[in-house]
Amino acid sequence: MVWVSVSNDRTTEHLRLDAGPAGFRANGLVVGRFDGLPLRLRYTLDIADDWTVGSLRADLEGGAGLDLDSDRRGNWHGTDGMQLETLEGCLDVDIQATPFTNTLPIRRLGLEVGGSREISVVYIPMPSLVPRRAQQKYTRLGPDKYLFEGLETGFRAVLQVDDQGLVLEYTGLFRRV
Repeated sequence: MVWVSVSNDRTTEHLRLDAGPAGFRANGLVVGRFDGLPLRLRYTLDIADDWTVGSLRADLEGGAGLDLDSDRRGNWHGTDGMQLETLEGCLDVDIQATPFTNTLPIRRLGLEVGGSREISVVYIPMPSLVPRRAQQKYTRLGPDKYLFEGLETGFRAVLQVDDQGLVLEYTGLFRRV
């Protein structure tokens, strides 16, 4: 899949999503400009069949890198094996530079039309890649539409998705090409 940004940030993302016997592997490359600075982000997510994340690897060319592992029950560990208690209970990951990570809770939650759920996610901001806990809410507006809300920031956007829950249009930020 390929997404382009439609905001002031000018990025293009190429994502390869491979299915395996135990789930999926997502390999993404985001290139362009983010907050006016050059960006080249590579990330890999290992995802179980239930759409929980087992590991995250992210690297910014010439910048930060991040390696996290999860037991898929909300316990996260860094490369040193130490548990990251501030992320306890987070099942999903939200990488700021990509719309793909919205698919994780969309698929995992399986909301009915009209249903909503507040969740805690591991939020990965650009360009620091320093993970933090964030509170978000997803509301299913229709068969192919969700309202996404960042509860701490007041950010809101409508996500139009395909029949696999992959983002087609992220109002004001991204569209799939």
